[in-house]
Amino acid sequence: MQLYRKYAPQSWSEVIDHKHVKSAVSLMKSRGALGGKAFLVTVPSGIGKSTCARLIAQDVCDEDNIIDLDASGLTPAGVVELERSLRTLAIGDKPGRAVTINECHALRKDTIRQLLVTLERIPAHCCWLLTTTNLGQQVLFDGIDASPLLSRCIEFRLEANRYLERFAERAMAIDETEGLGGAAFSEYVDVAKRTDCNFRRMLSCLEAGELFRESALAVCA
Repeated sequence: MQLYRKYAPQSWSEVIDHKHVKSAVSLMKSRGALGGKAFLVTVPSGIGKSTCARLIAQDVCDEDNIIDLDASGLTPAGVVELERSLRTLAIGDKPGRAVTINECHALRKDTIRQLLVTLERIPAHCCWLLTTTNLGQQVLFDGIDASPLLSRCIEFRLEANRYLERFAERAMAIDETEGLGGAAFSEYVDVAKRTDCNFRRMLSCLEAGELFRESALAVCA
């Protein structure tokens, strides 16, 4: 199993910073107000958009009741049919339902128009989650007015560079756990800078042994 999958956060406590998202979601959850909403998570690639969407969905419903959709294959008729299927409560400890559309910039324009209608009437036990990269958002709104969709969504914009050292600290801890470490902290910071804090790419660099320092490990031993 690749490191980025092995160490994917399983709870909000494991998510590196993004404090404003954690606080907002925690507040909505405490009020029982996560359902009946659509969320748009916009973020540079590799710093947690799918993770945050998954954790929001898991706060609403059991994992078996999360529907992951292929944005490019979603049609207006598919949205209508899906909306019908979401009307009833699910079976499980959490009777909610959640729909995630990752890389939503691949949505067809006619599907986006249907979504505008659907997102106006989300049942209280459901939530919709759309994710894309910063560049993807430009593609998503190319040639259309962004306002109607944005007005129907709670938008979370995630940043990475402000948390650069925290990403480096997490990568260093994983590296040492996996026996691939030995480098100085500054070298992990350099990797974070070089990859624009794309954590998947950072962990790929570590897995390739870029920061393995056998001599340093020998000294520590």
